[in-house]
Formats: sequence, structure tokens, C-alpha cells
Amino acid sequence: MKKKITRREFLQQASVATAGVIVGTSLLNHKSYGRILGANDRIRLAYAGVNSRGSMLIESFSSVKDIDILHVCDPEKVALDKGMKMAAAKGFSPKATEDFRTVLDPAKIDALVVAAPDHWHTAAGVLAARAGVNVYVEKPVSHNAAEGEYLIAAMNSHKVVVGVGSQRRSVPYFQQCIQMLQQGAIGDIYLAKGWYVNNRPASTFQKGAAIPEGLNWDLWQGPAPRVPYIGGVVHYDWHWTWRWGSAEAANNGPHEMDLMLWATGAPFPGKVTALGGKYQYQDSWECPDTVQMIWETPGLMIVWEGRSRNGARIENSPRGTWYYGTKGSAQLQDGFFNIYDPKGKLINAIKADGRNAGDDGTNTASPGKYMDNLHAQNFCDAVRGKAGLTVTPVEGHKAALYLHTGNIAQRTGRTLNLDPANGHILGDKEAQALFGRTYEKGWEPKV
Repeated sequence: MKKKITRREFLQQASVATAGVIVGTSLLNHKSYGRILGANDRIRLAYAGVNSRGSMLIESFSSVKDIDILHVCDPEKVALDKGMKMAAAKGFSPKATEDFRTVLDPAKIDALVVAAPDHWHTAAGVLAARAGVNVYVEKPVSHNAAEGEYLIAAMNSHKVVVGVGSQRRSVPYFQQCIQMLQQGAIGDIYLAKGWYVNNRPASTFQKGAAIPEGLNWDLWQGPAPRVPYIGGVVHYDWHWTWRWGSAEAANNGPHEMDLMLWATGAPFPGKVTALGGKYQYQDSWECPDTVQMIWETPGLMIVWEGRSRNGARIENSPRGTWYYGTKGSAQLQDGFFNIYDPKGKLINAIKADGRNAGDDGTNTASPGKYMDNLHAQNFCDAVRGKAGLTVTPVEGHKAALYLHTGNIAQRTGRTLNLDPANGHILGDKEAQALFGRTYEKGWEPKV
């Protein structure tokens, strides 16, 4: 019988111990250890990336009392203007800044909120940490499987608070449901499955196109190796390139993956396999539009399915999770939590708080104001030293690593063996080469 894993044991197993990186007990106990503010101190924020998700984070953090938005940063003028208008509508008068690196001064700001494209997440987080600035990083915390370790190392080295955009962890409804699963509501869980579906259109990228006026293309590329401008990747379709994005798996998969790892207490995986490809359109996407990924750990299998270009729902929902255990099964959605006995009979049903009922699971800007606002409050409470983070980069890294290794298995077309201590790929040089990335000279992560 699989041993039950406590939350403390889960966090301890999730710590990363590569390159001398050890997650300290202060983090594992979720105690903020950055610049500790007084409980009533105002938190001074700067934003990096404000086109879509970033603008929504301006709105959600505005729901927190005693915050100031001092800087709105984006290398593209259209996005920058959008973020400035959102901040002004919430009563703030920030400075518009092209390069967020110029505002990383703990004497002037307390935290950086990062919602730039995926290839910036770890890079911006590490730069903020090195400057002594607390940072909130949107999911996925990394562009590739190796980067999460850099972010954790930077957090530990520079003693800053690093929050992660997995909002469901801050919602009492999800906390209650996960606690029930952890306490054995369906016995020992041996299978968890999650999914995401959307109906995305075809994309056409134009190589050699002229750089749009108002876009600093060199700065937008940041840590990624430089290429001439490609029309069509800004603002959203960079997700479907390996240079700047990490496919639907790491784009939307972290939400369900985080729930599944939270519920099961799974360690790093020991094996991963994936099948999929680009089936709907023969367009400019580099990434698969249809994929199924499977990971194995002792006594547990985790499955994630992504269908980016067919709107047919799974279990009548665009996203969600199921859990199968020795004493029954459970379906956990944003709106409800149903528990079934071994014969499939419904024995318990819990409805979510009505404040997040009706949220659109395919919305690219926000999963729902209620979740966003609670999560923003938690991060600010952690920066003030009033609460622990509901999710740390340790957990964010693990969720992302699962999905990044799934991408690698799909790209190489074979099952990969992984080191269960840290998720690193074993005995496959081609796959190992995809575990990290090549950086633009001078942009390599420096902890």
C-alpha cells in the first residue's frame, strides 16, 4: 500500500538539490524571508509585461489594500499604453518604462510582478532576486525544465519572497477539496488525470517582416538567442514556438498539474512518455496541437491531455481533473467536487464558492477575478510577513518540470527515464540537450 505523504514531506521531497541548491526550512514552512515589511506598510510594485495577463494582474493587485503601482514596464508601446491605462483606471500614476531592469532597486520598489512571455519568467525572477527585490512570477515559472532550479537558487541566495501564479492554491474551496483527498477520501490515489481544450485558430508567421513601430524587438527577445523579427508572434502566438514558448502543455497545463501534484504529494517522476503532433492545421506552429502525456512515479500514474484546436469538451468542461483511488474516485473542477464510491455512485458533492462560478477556463487573460484577487492578497501578505505563500517556486518548478519533460518526450518520440530525485533525464543525450536552452550571450542566468 502506498504510504501517505504529508504536506511537509511533499515540500521536502520537492526541494531541489542540484548545483548545491538546498531549499531551507524557512521556505518549506512558508515563512517570508525577504525585506520584511511592517503589517501596515505600503507595497511598492513594478510590472514587467502588461499586454494581457499583466493588465489583469494590475487589476487583481489593485484589490489589495495599501499597494502602490510605481512602474509599468513593457518593450512594446501598445502594451505599455494598455498597462498605463489600466493602472490609471485603478487610481495609480506609475511611470512608463520600457526596460524593467532599470527599476530593480529595493530602495524604490518592494516587488516585481512578471507576466512577460515565458522566456522571460525565470530570467526576470533571477534578476529581481539578485537586486534584492521580491518577485511574483506567472506560470510556468520556467521556459524549460532546467530554469526552475535557477529561480530557486536565486531565491535562497538572496533571501527574497518569490510567488508563483498558481491561483487555485489560494482559494478556500480548493484547499478544502485537496485536504479531503490528502486525508484519504478515496483511499490511496493511484491515477490522476487532467486536461485542457481550446479551439485556437491557425497561425501564420512572417519571416523577414518589418519590426512594428514602437516595439523594441531586441529587448523583447531578452535571454533568447537573437533572430530577425517574425511577424505574428507578438502578442500571443509566441506560445507555439520553442524559442519563446513551451507549447500548450506548459502554457495551460501547470494549473491542472499543480492540483494533481498537490493532491497526490507526488515526487519528481521516474518515467515519462507522450504522443501527439500538429494535426488540425498545417500552419506556422512548431508545437503540437494535440497531445497526451503520461508520467510514472512509484504507485502513481499522472496523465495530462491537451487539445488546442478542437473545442469539444472533456467531462463537459474545457479543463479539470479526476482522481482514482483504492476506495473510490473524485472529479475536481473549478465549480464542483464530486466523490464516488468504487461502483461509481456519487456519495459526496461540494459546490465551489459562487464568486468564481461561471469563470471561463479558456480565458487567456485571467482564470477569474476571485481567484486572482485571493492570490494577489496572499503574495502581498507574504511580503509583509503576515502569511506564508500558498505556493512556492519549489512547487511551481515541479509542476513545470513535469510538463517540460512531457514536451521533450513528445519531441523525441520516445519514453524517457528520469531521476526521481530531481526529474533530470537519464541516458538520452538528445533529450538531455532539450532539458535546458541556449541563451543570448551575456543573458545566461547568474544566481
